[in-house]
Amino acid sequence: MPSRRRFYPSVLKREGVDTEFVRLDIEHEGQRWLIEGDLDIVLRRIDEEIEEDILEEIAESTKTEEVGGAAGIFTALLEELDVLRRPEQVLLAIHSLRSVDAEVEIPPRVIEGLFKDAGMKPPGNLSLYMNRLRERQLIDVPDVEGQKNRHAYLTDEGRRHLGL
Repeated sequence: MPSRRRFYPSVLKREGVDTEFVRLDIEHEGQRWLIEGDLDIVLRRIDEEIEEDILEEIAESTKTEEVGGAAGIFTALLEELDVLRRPEQVLLAIHSLRSVDAEVEIPPRVIEGLFKDAGMKPPGNLSLYMNRLRERQLIDVPDVEGQKNRHAYLTDEGRRHLGL
């Protein structure tokens, strides 16, 4: 019999993220699960409450390669969240790219390409937008050998600001 512990929520292991409280909200084909608690409680409840075949379907439905990777996520979230202001669109672009690969560098041309893929004009002076987002503590930028903006990621405040 295969193990039931195959699918787990991703937990960011970045400094400052609270792993003592995890909220997992899953909606799939008319069924909904809201699971809260520390990581061990959440994993145990997933194991107890959600059947393995449903977990596999959920995991398959979250794969982004089939819907265009970061561009698919970006376009879908732009529509769903109705993000109109350019700074929030840049924030959403960073989130979309990090959703696909949390460790990849994000040079300005990649963010600009995401806007073009969505049929939008790319933002001018991307560094200025990113500096303003950092000042507002919506992104954090680790100090990495002069290529700092390439390693930006959303803070909890940034995700809250977007409604994620």
